[in-house]
Amino acid sequence: MVAGEHAIVDLFGVTADKLIDCAAACSAIEAALLAGGMRIIDRKSCVFANGGFTAVFLLAESHASVHSYPERGFVALDVMSCAHRPTAEIVKMIRDYFAPQRAEVRVLSRGEPLKAE
Repeated sequence: MVAGEHAIVDLFGVTADKLIDCAAACSAIEAALLAGGMRIIDRKSCVFANGGFTAVFLLAESHASVHSYPERGFVALDVMSCAHRPTAEIVKMIRDYFAPQRAEVRVLSRGEPLKAE
């Protein structure tokens, strides 16, 4: 049985205003997590000298994290759910907030052995 679903998301071509507004991004991420049925236990964030930020959400179901890179127009997003809740809708809502020019989404099934080659 799979332990959970882990979405790893790279967002490219994000405008600078979205990459330096930690409060707005965290509000959008929180709304997406709650809409997806996640229960937020805690949130910690840090804003760096260049305006970029990192935020981590501790969830009853696992975790979510975001790292912004204003100098690169890039966001690294991570959403893990061990409650068998699909992450796709949560990722879509967060992606819609950041409005990237391009996105790469990988979804891993955690706790499932890799197949031998």
